[in-house]
Parts: sequence; C-alpha cells; structure tokens
Amino acid sequence: MVITNLCYILKGRKLLMIDKKRGIGAGKLNVPGGKIDKGETPEQAVIREVKEEIGLDILNPEFRGIVEFFQGNYLNVCYLFVCTEFTGEPTETEEAKPFWTNIDNIPYDRMWKPDKQWVPLILKGKTVLGRYEFQDQKLVSSQLWQMKE
Repeated sequence: MVITNLCYILKGRKLLMIDKKRGIGAGKLNVPGGKIDKGETPEQAVIREVKEEIGLDILNPEFRGIVEFFQGNYLNVCYLFVCTEFTGEPTETEEAKPFWTNIDNIPYDRMWKPDKQWVPLILKGKTVLGRYEFQDQKLVSSQLWQMKE
C-alpha cells in the first residue's frame, strides 16, 4: 500500500496543473502531490510535496476527500486537498512542468479517467470518497460517494 496526496491549487478561476515528466503518471496531466512519508501527517506531506515538485509554499490546504486506486496487489490511498493560499511562483522541475488552466476547461482527456468524476466536486467545495479499480491500466470499476456537509 502506498499513501499519497494531491493538491488542487486555485487562483481565482484558474487551477494549477502539472505535466508529469517522470514516475507514475508520466506523460499525463495532474496536480502536484506525492507520497506521505512515515511520521508525516497528510497535511505536512502535501505542503512538502508541492514545494519539492513545483517550488510553491502552500498555506492552509483544505482536506477534500480520499480516493483509492487498485490494480492487482497494488493499492494507492490518496488524500485530496484544495488550496487557495500560497506564496512564490510555480517553477518547472525535473519532475513536473506547471501551468495554469481555467477551471471551465480542465483538460480531462489528458488526465487519469476517474479524475473527471471527482475533481469538479472537490473544486466546488464538496468532500468525496472514491474507489477505482484498474486492470492493465484500464478502469474496470468505479464508486464515488459525496460526503454530507
């Protein structure tokens, strides 16, 4: 099992995305995030990962849910955060090339298929729980629950 995080950074109606250059998801579009190290809280890890991946210092990330991804014996439990407060400018690294996109035109066709189900909800302030199963990198089942506010 791997425990990870993703951070959806917003500036007005713009979402900060990355073109992933290496690792899981290389060649796809996503948002900054990564593994949660032993001894870290999900919040501490997302702050560290965003800084390492694109150079931004995020403040007060808001928890927006958990999604689980299964493929064979592999399980990734991913904490989701939305953040509107940050300092610095997004910077390209060996891992990612950041860019801003309008939230009305998110390029879902270049992202993981399940993202289109839950990303719009968390960007509207909802909290979700999702389970997605893949076989040979193809989505074979999905479940998504929206938590009551």
